[in-house]
Amino acid sequence: MSLIDQTHKQKHLLILKMDECLQLRILKEKDVTDQYVNWMNDYEVVEFTKQQSFTHDQKMVKEFVIDKLNSKNNFLFGIYLNNIHIGNIKLGPINSKNLESDISYFIGEKKLWGKGIASRALMILMHFSFDTLKLKKIHACYHRKAISSGKVLTKCGFKSEVSINGAKDSIYVAIQREDFLLFEKNFL
Repeated sequence: MSLIDQTHKQKHLLILKMDECLQLRILKEKDVTDQYVNWMNDYEVVEFTKQQSFTHDQKMVKEFVIDKLNSKNNFLFGIYLNNIHIGNIKLGPINSKNLESDISYFIGEKKLWGKGIASRALMILMHFSFDTLKLKKIHACYHRKAISSGKVLTKCGFKSEVSINGAKDSIYVAIQREDFLLFEKNFL
């Protein structure tokens, strides 16, 4: 059984901590609140995501959370600051054969934008990805106008990859396990 499969079996219990204030917890159906749904319908929050073209409701968001909870190749975490859910970060889908994954995130509480929380959450999840799951590479993609997201990814050691034809507004970045291990020492 792979490390990814072993970790999936205990997914319900996962809590990753940067410090006492910032935690990542696997999201469950009970974590879908009106506030969470409101984030998903807030244009500023989802402007540069695939979610901008949907109108979300409790049922839709709960189905998404349940799907990711049951998925063997996705880990959907809530970002918690002082035990308050302020956003999400997702690892997946994980390619178990190549040991690679995508990563995505958002901070729903706009008053907390620009405070370094996304960078800290990303570092926690990358540490879990490379150290616990033994992934080799993590990919991310952001809209060229999402300057803050680009800064977060750069701050966390991601480097540009070759752009994909037809994706003129998308910037593709990635980080290799070896680069992260060197980078992590300087970040912390």
